[in-house]
Amino acid sequence: MQGPTQGQSVGESSTPRVQVGVGNERFTRTTQEIGRPERAEPSDLEKAYGIERLKKLGAIVFEGSIDPADAEEWCNMLEKCFNVMNYPEEWKVRLATSLLLNEAEGWWKSILARCSDACTLNWQTFRGTVKDKYYPNTYCEAKRDEFLGLKQGSLSVAEYERKYTELSRYADVIVASESDRC
Repeated sequence: MQGPTQGQSVGESSTPRVQVGVGNERFTRTTQEIGRPERAEPSDLEKAYGIERLKKLGAIVFEGSIDPADAEEWCNMLEKCFNVMNYPEEWKVRLATSLLLNEAEGWWKSILARCSDACTLNWQTFRGTVKDKYYPNTYCEAKRDEFLGLKQGSLSVAEYERKYTELSRYADVIVASESDRC
């Protein structure tokens, strides 16, 4: 056993001492945070940052529209942005609804007032709700009919292929797979 070092008295250990009380609060906080489950919804800062990122990627606000294509384009752009950003599923609806203004925001508030579980909607369900409101079955049926009546006519092959691809998503029962397109 070694003797005491300079500045130590006999009986004192050379092991550093932990001061009781100092750091205990930090330790308690850290252990509580480790045991706490991940937050499912973004904080205000995360939400603001997420919205700015969405806008930089091309997302725009949606105010409601009588043209179903506007709602469809808005949802498609958000989906594209969400795929790039890789946000958790739970954040997508909150971020998307932050981009609703005017009539669309009023519509969403009415959904929230009627449905207690509207806050827990996933992205696909939210998108279906937007579809039901802004691009009804008659729109999809008209696009499917347009697909079924599509002729190349004076269109170039590239233009025809683009139009075919654009309209084929409305005829997913008819064109179920990529191989069915040939």
